[in-house]
Amino acid sequence: MTTTVTISDDLAARLEARRVKAGLATLDQAAEALIALGLSADDADEGSDVRALVEEAEADGC
Repeated sequence: MTTTVTISDDLAARLEARRVKAGLATLDQAAEALIALGLSADDADEGSDVRALVEEAEADGC
């Protein structure tokens, strides 16, 4: 399954910097890796991570 999301320019720039640092070929690969890492983090309230990301995106105007 493939899904497209819209992110802010600032978040895209931060993601691009991480992509370059990690030596990944595409922005999609970097996003997938970071999302997977975030989802695999041990947290008693896993939903709080997602809520924090949504709140950050909304604050950035997404």
